Parts: sequence; C-alpha cells; structure tokens
Amino acid sequence: MSAQRAVVTPAMITVSRDTLPLASMSTVDATLKALRSASKRMHAVAEAHDVELALLDTLYFKNNNQHRISLFWRRIQEVKRLALRVQDMKLHELIDWARIGFHAEAAAKKTRHKRRRICFNVLFAHNLIVQNA
Repeated sequence: MSAQRAVVTPAMITVSRDTLPLASMSTVDATLKALRSASKRMHAVAEAHDVELALLDTLYFKNNNQHRISLFWRRIQEVKRLALRVQDMKLHELIDWARIGFHAEAAAKKTRHKRRRICFNVLFAHNLIVQNA
C-alpha cells in the first residue's frame, strides 16, 4: 500500500486594495468575478464527481474478484485511483480559499462591526484564517 499524499495549502497572503495600482483595479475586479463564477461551477462539478466516484466504487467492489486478472480491469483500477486523487485535491475548496484570501481583511472588519449579520463567506474566511495562522 502506498503512502498518502500530503496536501500542503500555501500560506495566505492578504493584499489590501489600497496598495494596488489604479490601472490594475479593473483587471483585478474582472478576475475576482471570473473566480467567483468558477467557484460556483466547481462546486457543481465536485458534487457530480462525488456521485460518479460512489458509482465507480460500487462497480469496483462488486466486480473486483471476477475481473481482477483482466487487462481492462487494470484501466478501471487506474481510473479509480486517479478519481480518488482528484477528489483528494479538493479544487473547489482551493478556489474558494484563493478568492476569500483576497477579501480576508475586509471580511475580518465586517465581523467586528456587524456581529449579528455575518454571512457564510465571512465565517468561512475567518475559519480559514484561524486554521492557517
């Protein structure tokens, strides 16, 4: 059995909006908007991938003894191994982490002033900051 791959999350670097040059503001805004839509799509893809992986696990469990020697079963094993690696990468969480990392300072300020009206993203950003500190 092979060892588990270590997932290393990079350290969060926050940049305040005031330090950015004015010429790049529109580019940054467009990129963050695209990242937000990619995040939404990635969550849908991750849910579909989980369903497909559950189906693949069921097929693998039921047919492993019968087809384990076959050549095509090696490809099935490889697909299952790669699908598990894709699931372990948690790309949707990394995209959210990158997007929220840009707004982490603003999210922290919102939690101080508006304790009762904290949205999910602010709580999620705060949890990520605490975990990475």
